[in-house]
Amino acid sequence: MIGGIEGGGTKTTMVIMDANGVVVGRSDGPATNHWLVGMDTTIERLHELVVKAKQDAGIPESDPLGALGMSLSGADHIDARRQIKEGLMSRFPNDAKASHVVSDTYGAIFTVCDQGGVVLIAGTGSNCTLVNADGSQANCGGWGHMMGDEGAAYHIAHMALKTVFDSLDNLVFGDDTLLPIDYVEAAMKRYFKVENRKDMLPHLYAKFDKSFFAGFAVEVAKGAESGDKLCIDVFERAGAYLGEHLAAVSPAFKDSLTERVTIVCEGSVWKSWKLFEAKFTEVVKRKVKTTKCLELARPTVSAAHGAAVLGAREAKVPLTVDVAQNKAVLATITLG
Repeated sequence: MIGGIEGGGTKTTMVIMDANGVVVGRSDGPATNHWLVGMDTTIERLHELVVKAKQDAGIPESDPLGALGMSLSGADHIDARRQIKEGLMSRFPNDAKASHVVSDTYGAIFTVCDQGGVVLIAGTGSNCTLVNADGSQANCGGWGHMMGDEGAAYHIAHMALKTVFDSLDNLVFGDDTLLPIDYVEAAMKRYFKVENRKDMLPHLYAKFDKSFFAGFAVEVAKGAESGDKLCIDVFERAGAYLGEHLAAVSPAFKDSLTERVTIVCEGSVWKSWKLFEAKFTEVVKRKVKTTKCLELARPTVSAAHGAAVLGAREAKVPLTVDVAQNKAVLATITLG
């Protein structure tokens, strides 16, 4: 039996598979990002997930899994991955015979791709990571809202709201033309429960909540769907930024990825794909020169499945998984 864990900053999911990739046990638990909850708590929570998943699968707690793969938020540094692996194996040796820890982007990619691919995250924040079949990688973004997050929900909300502030200030940069702000201004007052811009100051300082602020992107999406010009423009710019993220990692495509690349589209912004499809496609067709075809796909199962695949590979334990069943294709873009 092979285990896979997808660990996030809010919740964590585990699956146990048999050699044919059939899920026989599951468990769910709280956050396992060691930056948020501490290393000891992370290890204890991972162990608890293994115990619960074994119970669900009817496996005695004393019987170790053949392999355990963990794709964890916050596990980007090799030292953190080593501490988690060694801590789990030394404190809870019956969890698995072998374990393997990777960052959260890896699990997402190998849930949908069997020979490497790209994960392009556009949720509250944004990040783009390429992993080739040989393990080499390239990255663009993931630096947070102070230095990046272009194309993400936070950035969409910020672009829309800043236009309101600039328009009311009569602040115009160069030859830019500010689009009508009526819809976004009214939506701002409803969403943030304010009467004017000065009432927004607590949300920008003392009460700033990135997730809540980013949630305003839903209102921008509603405006775009109803034809508001400013909202449409904001989503088109977001699509261009996401396309630029993909273009940034594309020079590192290798081997089979020079023929076809699957882009794993993670995050809530992808629910509004139709609002930025044209601009995203325009950018990648113009700037991506190192592959012939892009397949954009949304995962239909947890990244715990990809973590299990990676754990099995590292331990050289047989595991057959049909990754084609784990995705829903958004679009296929032919290049060149």
